[in-house]
Amino acid sequence: MGKLYLIILKHFNLSLEFFYGKLPVLEVDGKQLSQSGAILQYLANKFGLAGKDEWEKAKVIEIFNFYKDVYNELSPYTLTKLGYREGDADHLKKAVFLPGTERLYPIFVKLLSQSSSGFFVSSGLTYVDLVLAEYFDLTRKLEPEVVGKYKELNDFIDKVYAVPKLKAYLSTRKD
Repeated sequence: MGKLYLIILKHFNLSLEFFYGKLPVLEVDGKQLSQSGAILQYLANKFGLAGKDEWEKAKVIEIFNFYKDVYNELSPYTLTKLGYREGDADHLKKAVFLPGTERLYPIFVKLLSQSSSGFFVSSGLTYVDLVLAEYFDLTRKLEPEVVGKYKELNDFIDKVYAVPKLKAYLSTRKD
């Protein structure tokens, strides 16, 4: 278990008895749920952000899993650039990140074009939109020219961040 997790656990007087031995963990009625994807899906279902029917829910899971694949492929560069891991950021940008975004970001554009809502599924906002807006916004901050090539992704980020409740929350949140 990482040192940061131990500090958090000690600070909040939390137990070390997690099934997988790490965070995040959501506890509901004395039961623990681990893994960020499972927690996201549970909360999305609970709060109506998973899709309107079984097909949309499956598509949202599909898109989320595609995002995880994209993240795993491109994160060596972003994590290095942000200082979370060691490495040659310039080399990773040229060898991994730029070719990856050229190949993968058009798939996200195509997915958005298949929806009538401006979000990733036609019924409207889901948890995958929140995850991807945050991801693309971070990419836009790190490499503006990369996301700048895709008007649809910029419009998507702006649309998600314009959702009234989210906009109100973000205006008061400290970065």
